[in-house]
Amino acid sequence: MEDLQEICDELKNSLDKKQQGFICLKSFQNFLIFLHLLNHGRQKAQSLLENYSSFIKNLDYPIDFGTCKIITVDYVMPLGRLFRDELDFKIQPALSGVFFWGLQVDLLLLLFGVLQRIYFVPITTCLLLADWSHRKIFYETKNKTYGGEY
Repeated sequence: MEDLQEICDELKNSLDKKQQGFICLKSFQNFLIFLHLLNHGRQKAQSLLENYSSFIKNLDYPIDFGTCKIITVDYVMPLGRLFRDELDFKIQPALSGVFFWGLQVDLLLLLFGVLQRIYFVPITTCLLLADWSHRKIFYETKNKTYGGEY
């Protein structure tokens, strides 16, 4: 466990914020903080964290978005599911994704005439932004979020 924390600290000191986001370093830190509280999935989480740390330690920096996707799919999401099921972790989407998807749905609602009935208020974007803010305030401050860092 101390080895994983040392790797995390080393990466935090050597990488810029963008690269830290690409390797989901904040998620890695949050998983390390709460690992000892897992009951059923502790062995699997420990194994995934060790594989995750060896993967990010051996990368050639700077990394690209493709590597970020591999990290997210292979390590962050499986770990996030374990921590979500036992410790009420929440996925924290990127703010750009909230706006992108919210505006896409709002555009469809506008095309179908739904938004005309409510004075063109981008309701989906507002709801997603409220949910994002709630997660940011109530879960990220407790280090119980993962994902969404790029």
